[in-house]
Amino acid sequence: MKTSNTQYIILPGKITSPNTDSSTIALFDQTYFFWKDIWNSTYQGNGIDKEVSPDDFFRQNYVAIIKNEVDIIALHLYSIYNLSSQGMREQSYLKDNFNEHFFSVMEKENIKLAMSMESLSVNPKYRKTHVGQAYFIAISLLGVHLFKNLTGCDAIIAPARCDVGVAQAAEKVGFITTDRNVILYNTPVDLIYFKRSTKENYPNDFMEQEVKELWNARSVFLNAGETTYFKKAA
Repeated sequence: MKTSNTQYIILPGKITSPNTDSSTIALFDQTYFFWKDIWNSTYQGNGIDKEVSPDDFFRQNYVAIIKNEVDIIALHLYSIYNLSSQGMREQSYLKDNFNEHFFSVMEKENIKLAMSMESLSVNPKYRKTHVGQAYFIAISLLGVHLFKNLTGCDAIIAPARCDVGVAQAAEKVGFITTDRNVILYNTPVDLIYFKRSTKENYPNDFMEQEVKELWNARSVFLNAGETTYFKKAA
């Protein structure tokens, strides 16, 4: 799955530093337009009269991609929410994707700070290949590493599609389902969460090795002061 030119890169949801080099801006823009094109096509394919809002990209805390020298292969978005705030629960993503039963489970589990997993995407060029299918799982497992190592969140939360096997794969990784077959945007999803204390499961030893190699060689994009830069993993 992984080649010498395959990278795992963590970006911010928006660039806030004024002195950012052109190659960084180009990668950021490539990622944004990849997300926009994928999800506009998804809505159209589901018969939904809707276009994505740029705000749903730029509100993210982290944007993660797997890419090679030419293409973005896979993408995932992550936002952090304090679920103990009743006001925050009125934020459009939380309000539109999760129900009161889900929030009641979060309260029972004492989950206050949560990281959403959103917009799981694999490049259509790779989807029908064995490699492309593996990247659906790989970027999700990399997201678990990000959650455990870069955030102080209590849990990951997500709606996961049932019709293409994402929800079923998530349960095998270690996610817990609170609600099944909820219809969102004409698509059946399960509402799921993953607690910090849970140890993630890998489908096989090869996947575990590949994911850990990508994580250990990750590049993290930082906004800091007057510059923006990539920091290679130590």
